[in-house]
Amino acid sequence: MFDASRLVLSGGDRYRAKFACAAERTAGFFGVTEGGGLYLSREEALAHALTAEIVEKFYRVEEYEKEEPKGIFTSIAVCGFSGALIGPPNHHSYQNNVRKLHRERFANMTVEDYKRRIKVEADPEVVEKWKEQEKKGMRWTYRPSEEGEDPKPLVFENRVDVEAHFRRTHGDDVVREMREVAVGGDVARDRLSPGLGILMRQAVERAQKHLFEMSQKLAAGLERRGLKTFKRRSGKFYISRVRPRAIPEGLIFADRLAQIVNMLKGGAGIKTKQILDTLAPVYQPEEGETKLSDEQVSVLKDLHWLANEGYVIEYSDGMVFLGVQGDSNKPKEKKTKPAPATTEDSAPETAAPEVATSTVESPPVEPPASEAPKAEVATPEPAPSPSPEPEPPVSSTEEAPPPPDDEPPAPEPGPATVEEPPPAPEPEVAAPAKRETTEAPSPTPDSEEEKPA
Repeated sequence: MFDASRLVLSGGDRYRAKFACAAERTAGFFGVTEGGGLYLSREEALAHALTAEIVEKFYRVEEYEKEEPKGIFTSIAVCGFSGALIGPPNHHSYQNNVRKLHRERFANMTVEDYKRRIKVEADPEVVEKWKEQEKKGMRWTYRPSEEGEDPKPLVFENRVDVEAHFRRTHGDDVVREMREVAVGGDVARDRLSPGLGILMRQAVERAQKHLFEMSQKLAAGLERRGLKTFKRRSGKFYISRVRPRAIPEGLIFADRLAQIVNMLKGGAGIKTKQILDTLAPVYQPEEGETKLSDEQVSVLKDLHWLANEGYVIEYSDGMVFLGVQGDSNKPKEKKTKPAPATTEDSAPETAAPEVATSTVESPPVEPPASEAPKAEVATPEPAPSPSPEPEPPVSSTEEAPPPPDDEPPAPEPGPATVEEPPPAPEPEVAAPAKRETTEAPSPTPDSEEEKPA
């Protein structure tokens, strides 16, 4: 697609440039209906209309003989750009001729700059040539329509009167204001304002430098006309008459077609010339002969058939590839999400409420729920009462008896102790229990007080 974009931008007759007027601009573009052209001001558009062939559409131009200019003339002013004869600086028509030539051919520069480029020549031959030129006069006759002749037509003897009449009569019809217009890329320079011409050239250069945008627009237009686009060779866009496709499973080719397909199954791509040299005998044309052999023509026909069916891709650089590389009939492996990980994570979340309920059922007096299992581990020791060591904590509890609200939860540890195995505590287990009671005196009085009860 990039090559196609370069091909389109290489010729002005292959694209059109669109100009849109900004919203903050009060005046739009001014276009000439007859002969084309786009300008930024109305006066500029009218000046172009007066220099074009449109004048001949409304005025009939006639040439007639005049008298030779009288006087002695020793020098003639000549245009420094075009070499046109303007006339003697002391002649009455000199100023009108300067303004006329500047307006018709050099309006892109000021009158003062143009006058600096006028040179004066004192050659007698140039003087005689100017006299012959002045003998021929021009007459403009206005013709409003081709259907009938006006009984009293308007006749103008000079160009200035013709332009003034044209502006008054046909200026609004010939020049129109537009906010958005498209012109061809091959438009002449004199039919665009200098600023618009610069913008158009910059836009074309920018499009040639960054081809992606042009390739996208071109691809969309080609697809609407039935062509197909696809990506190959490092993600590049290509255009073709058919979309590449895989060779169906079980499709049986003729011998030569099968040979071409087997050669392309390597995946690296093969030149068309290499296919011809492999499948067709070497043909040595005679001197000055460029024809291919019949065998080579048959190979090319088979190759083109495969390309037209989409089984192979034949690029413009001569490389040939399979339409779809690899085994297209193999089922694609579906990517599955790690479902086991999510289920394992959800299991503890569902079990968490059960643990929470078990801790809630513990006595509400003890705020830390994590300490409840420790108290249950210490309850299997049923014979702490005969030991003399826990008596001091008991006496401390007797001095400050617990409130009556603590008595109801006492029956809960009682059944727990009854359900435990018979009292046969090992000395190793009892020792940690004693250390726990001494290290944490705050929770142990409650539990020890409950045990005597």
